[in-house]
Amino acid sequence: KNLIKEYTRLTPASNSGPPSLRSVGPSAARQINLDTVVRAATDAEKESINVDGQSLLYIRSDTRDSILSAVAQLKKTTCFVSELRSLCADLKSNPYVCDLTLLAFAKQAVSLGLIAVVVEDDESHYD
Repeated sequence: KNLIKEYTRLTPASNSGPPSLRSVGPSAARQINLDTVVRAATDAEKESINVDGQSLLYIRSDTRDSILSAVAQLKKTTCFVSELRSLCADLKSNPYVCDLTLLAFAKQAVSLGLIAVVVEDDESHYD
């Protein structure tokens, strides 16, 4: 838990508002870099996103299964965006998964409320 607090890098502008508004959505997604810590979004965070019928998660077909397997692992742990590939053996060996793929996916998934950014003062996901 302390490691996450030490390495979470969010700009001061992203540190205002309730944790659910800082953890998911387009504003939170704009703050993401490879050193950002992510986790599975809570039900409340998912519900806080107003997703219209046109908002879809775009993933290349040759990386989809591997990335979704890693996302499933986020229900058990947190990790840096750059380390998402360590959550799934298929991601480590997939030649189509690079840092840019992981970053683009993380930004899109946080924007849609599928995964969340870990913010310093939000410890509700540890309960």
